[in-house]
Amino acid sequence: MNDKSESVGNPAARICVFERALKARRFQCLHAERAIIAEREEINCDNSYCLQRCRELLETVIDKGRFLNHGRIDIDTMSFAQRFRYEMGALNGLRIIIEDTGHAAINDVNELTSLAEEHFGSLKDLPYGIIIHEVAALHSRRR
Repeated sequence: MNDKSESVGNPAARICVFERALKARRFQCLHAERAIIAEREEINCDNSYCLQRCRELLETVIDKGRFLNHGRIDIDTMSFAQRFRYEMGALNGLRIIIEDTGHAAINDVNELTSLAEEHFGSLKDLPYGIIIHEVAALHSRRR
């Protein structure tokens, strides 16, 4: 189900939720479409269902990890480093959870979220303690 028609009026609606993690080349995604626009790399999602599933996962991780930023965090006003920390931590934690269910190491965001949804029934039912632990363990490089 590739739904590219909804992005015609609003290209920002298709920007990959895990864009920073994909740009770091630590993860990949079946539905990622890379584009270079005036020296800026942009990664869009070509599947609206998968985009919504990823958004649900990241928003839940941010909500459950609010205490890491003393309760003051909003997905729209996060710094690049904060957002990168939550994205990488969420995917690292999800990979650990999926590996614990008997699967091999997976670096594809779509496959990770699909397997998690299939195994747990809903992304809301994931063991978020493991994911938040991974978010907390990530620290940005010192200058």
